[in-house]
Amino acid sequence: KKAGIHSLSIQYSTTLYSNIKNINEEVSRSCAHLISYSAEQIGSTETPTYRVNIVIRSINIEAESHIINYIQQQPQVLLEKVD
Repeated sequence: KKAGIHSLSIQYSTTLYSNIKNINEEVSRSCAHLISYSAEQIGSTETPTYRVNIVIRSINIEAESHIINYIQQQPQVLLEKVD
């Protein structure tokens, strides 16, 4: 079991803007802190896709796993990268 503070970088894309808010709120509810957040709209304005990058900090690996699982369960979300 690892001890100490962990940082985790997550990149995902979604076509539902509401997913961004839901995911950020879930991070706040967990034992993690949202350290960095950026989002950009890619694709057409008619059917936009949002690419989101977040960095979370946590002392609890279970919280990190929970957040990754939560992101994967959201409709129309593609988890692209986890570092």
